[in-house]
Amino acid sequence: MTKKLRPDVAGFLWKLTENEQVLNLLELSVGRVLEKAAAAGAFPMSMIDAHQATHITDWLTSAVVADEGWLKATDTHGRPRKLMKFGSVEAIVAEADKAMAKFSQKNRTVVLREGAEELYAELDDGYYVVRLLTQEALDRESGEMQHCIGQGAYDHKVGSEHYDYLSLRDGFGKAHATIEVDLRYERGPIVLQCYGKQNEPPTKEYALMLAPMFRERGIRVGQLGGIVYDQHWVAHPVESMPDGIVVRGSMDIRHLRDLKLPPKMKVHGDFTCEGCTNIVMPRELWVQGNLHMFLGSVSEPADWVFAGQRAILTRMKTPEHGIASLLRARRLEADKMRTWTTIDEVEFDHAVLENCGFGMSELYEARDRTRAATNAVNGSRPPARKSP
Repeated sequence: MTKKLRPDVAGFLWKLTENEQVLNLLELSVGRVLEKAAAAGAFPMSMIDAHQATHITDWLTSAVVADEGWLKATDTHGRPRKLMKFGSVEAIVAEADKAMAKFSQKNRTVVLREGAEELYAELDDGYYVVRLLTQEALDRESGEMQHCIGQGAYDHKVGSEHYDYLSLRDGFGKAHATIEVDLRYERGPIVLQCYGKQNEPPTKEYALMLAPMFRERGIRVGQLGGIVYDQHWVAHPVESMPDGIVVRGSMDIRHLRDLKLPPKMKVHGDFTCEGCTNIVMPRELWVQGNLHMFLGSVSEPADWVFAGQRAILTRMKTPEHGIASLLRARRLEADKMRTWTTIDEVEFDHAVLENCGFGMSELYEARDRTRAATNAVNGSRPPARKSP
């Protein structure tokens, strides 16, 4: 990438892969599109979601592993021409879908060698889960499910002691969901991804069916489709989570009307809320990872919201009071939100604001007032004021 990317875009892409060649391809495709959107006045991080980013990364990783010919068809700057033609994230996703469909057509009849799969768990109604052990097993799963677990993107992980790749099957051996489990966490294994056919979320039926297996194996899981699991592996519909719920994974809620969140909730992973309207916020919302709310509206704000990493608030309609009385985050990013929070109470390390109706100096002054009030309650000396 010849042009330096914005810090938020660069940081987002950097977390998607450890492969330098794949990262360069992401910068030339996704990064270039997001930079162009930002130059046109859009907030770039609202243009792509985690599902799209993972899908594109898997496609590019597979292309690198297979050393596909289009990687060598470059312009005078050495950039693959295929990537330079994209004008939107949707166009990149469509190209990834096309490559996935082509691969799936070729691999629906892959014959597995003995030892490619093993029984992992038996479920109700004749369903069961198998562990995929080889690259051929991933290719077969990818061919049947029409998603990107095959094609080489996960070949270096399968069969290792760090990851499990699982497939939910019915009594006829047909696959219905594919699960990636990370085994490296000290607090127990955790579900990284779970997708049905063509990368769709698993149905509620399958999400509920898998709950006993997750509990028995001690696998931490957040949300699968419309089902959220609490810390005791009890499954709840997204629309009716109980007060005080603790979710030991990430959540991703999309396009729900009149969404009423529980009065108190804690999410150990990321919390994404896209396109939801008339949201009744929790009185207390604690998110260990990133909080990302965009393209929606809030009818009742929170008392306080905490984000352990970034709080990204993009194109959200809020009441005059804002999204919360007190907002705390390591990094605050907001766009076109004049009343995103009460200006007198806010805590952050770094901030990026665009078209929010007030200046950065006001924001830092509000942060200093918040810190001074907190220190006064704790009986300590207020910190010296820092300039933005």
